[in-house]
Amino acid sequence: MERIIALRSAGLGLDPKGSIALAPHHPRWKRAAADEAYEIFDALRLESLRLYHVGSTSVPGLPAKPVLDLLGAVGNLREYEAREAALSAIGYENRGEYGIPGRRYSVLKDELGHSFVHLHVFQTGDPQIARHLNFRDHLRHSESARDAYARKKAEIAASGLKGNDYAAAKNEIVKQIDEEARHRNKPPRVLVILGAAEGGQQTKAFAEASYGAGELERVDLARCKLPQFRYGQEANADPEFLALIEKMLAADLVVFATPVYWYSMGSHMKLFFDRLTDLLSGPYKQLGERLASKKMRLLATGAGPRLPLGFEAPFAQTAIYLGMDYLGADYRPAI
Repeated sequence: MERIIALRSAGLGLDPKGSIALAPHHPRWKRAAADEAYEIFDALRLESLRLYHVGSTSVPGLPAKPVLDLLGAVGNLREYEAREAALSAIGYENRGEYGIPGRRYSVLKDELGHSFVHLHVFQTGDPQIARHLNFRDHLRHSESARDAYARKKAEIAASGLKGNDYAAAKNEIVKQIDEEARHRNKPPRVLVILGAAEGGQQTKAFAEASYGAGELERVDLARCKLPQFRYGQEANADPEFLALIEKMLAADLVVFATPVYWYSMGSHMKLFFDRLTDLLSGPYKQLGERLASKKMRLLATGAGPRLPLGFEAPFAQTAIYLGMDYLGADYRPAI
């Protein structure tokens, strides 16, 4: 299986005998996680599915067991379970709750039993989702927490503990970091990127009502005058576009705000997304890779009572491709 070969080449593969050997952080882990998330999303075709890279492999600078942890949130667990055959078809072994109520746990292994991906899926709103994301984000932002966790993991691994015993030995420090993460009350820096035609007053009003005019920076793509996109190494050389990417990197949350135009995003937003997804190739590849782990959300307005079926797919898939966290959509029907 080509996917297993790619995962193995990124230094992944957990010993089936249960022995714990921590590996230094590998820069290819975030790309490997994004690629595998795409495979899962494409196989399941479940619009409500959100996938996030969590666990130690998602934290730069943190040694980890060489296995990816992917966290899934889904609107309805029964709909997810109905698609488990599709998950099995791409190599995953389904193990049910596996000791954690409300979880659906699956593992991707090779023919020798080496584990490459642990997939943990919960129903949207389950407290475990926020706990895993907060734990990861705290380790990413707190050097002291990251160092303490790394020392404890190394100590436990050196003791020879395996499998569940290794996990149990981390309980105390995990609880400590969970508690620290719960008390991180720093207000998020929010960047709203508006992709409406000239005007877009309802979408602007919805953004300000959702986040508060004093808490956000707003960029109106209709006023940016980005040139038409063309494929090629110079496509993203426009200074205004590059400045906007730097704003995204400085924000804690990027909100893409667009009206629904005949079942799809507006033309200004589409032009921006064409440029955005092209950032992972050419001379600005390193800039695009820095978007990994940034959080994004969709905010939309429209004439219908709900978002059209499939409207979120370009946003969710773009997040997966760039390694960003897609947090879902807020929708307001036209008044």
